[in-house]
Amino acid sequence: MSIPGSGNVEAAAFVLEQVVRAGHLPGIADADMEYFANATPERLYDPVRALGWEASTEWRDDRLGPRGGYAGAIFIESAAYCPAMLMSLQMASKHVKDGEIDEITYRARIDEREKWEVRPKARPNADGSITMMCPASGDSPRIKCPLKKIRARVPEEKLLTMDEVDPSEPGYPVGDDLPLICCQDSVKFPKENLPPLTQALRYKSREWSDFHGYARNLIENGNSMLKAPKYGSLHDHLNRQSRGFASGYVFLTFLLVALNIKQICDFLKAKEIEDRRAAENRPPRKPPILRRRDREFFNEYTGTLPGGAPDIEVRQARAKARREKAAVVAAARAAATKSSRFKRAKAGADIAWTRRPRTTRRSPQP
Repeated sequence: MSIPGSGNVEAAAFVLEQVVRAGHLPGIADADMEYFANATPERLYDPVRALGWEASTEWRDDRLGPRGGYAGAIFIESAAYCPAMLMSLQMASKHVKDGEIDEITYRARIDEREKWEVRPKARPNADGSITMMCPASGDSPRIKCPLKKIRARVPEEKLLTMDEVDPSEPGYPVGDDLPLICCQDSVKFPKENLPPLTQALRYKSREWSDFHGYARNLIENGNSMLKAPKYGSLHDHLNRQSRGFASGYVFLTFLLVALNIKQICDFLKAKEIEDRRAAENRPPRKPPILRRRDREFFNEYTGTLPGGAPDIEVRQARAKARREKAAVVAAARAAATKSSRFKRAKAGADIAWTRRPRTTRRSPQP
């Protein structure tokens, strides 16, 4: 039990630990930017990763794009990639945030990243290290590189469809002192030199988007059900007229248990109806009709039009508004700093003036 807004990360780690202790198998833990994306790895990711959990989260804007690396490989959004990967692929997430590319182009570039990913060669070792393999090495390479010799067992048909590394790219190694990932087929990455947080699914891939969207909708739907009058009106303080966090948590526990029982009953009832329809050879119920709001109107949350078509003008307008807001905030901070400096200097001058020694004027001698 923790105070709301304090110790959220530790509370999440405790919950995931209790799930494993209860005998359930660990899986993928999805969270918003308050948890994995904001907390340091030793507070949340490392403890739950030791229990077998995998992470799934949205990155903050300041953690998009290249961020460090090891042995020549570059770390981009929780994955390692070839240093000569196209710059348009490295900066894809930042470009879509700034409105320079649309959603379709962004998805295509995210899918293109898979060919350039430095992938594990085997399972992690006992000490936590992982042997990683260059995408141009091995019996099943994904790209062609002038620095790597293609093995004879690679079929000719595959070579014709593979992309080739462009030596003119900024990250292409030049000279005799090549990084390890470019002069060896595989490199052992120690635990401390791995990306700080590795996600179970490639960031912003179709699989990641499907899972993350489903998980977030599930959480938000549960929160809205707790606040609905039909299920308990959690937001209404008149239903729990007591003081203190302890009594509040008792009421919250009862509401959560009642909601879980209600959802289990609804699931069993729906399954019973479906089984009865199947036993009577009746056709399954038709899928729900898409709401008119989603069919005909712009989706403000995802920034897309009906059918998933991106609206690049809206993205560019949003990016421009963010830049203008940041400029206004920076100007206000600079003005406040300048004003505070002027006030401090004026106050210091006043104090110095009041502390000046007074000189007594003597009357002239007769």
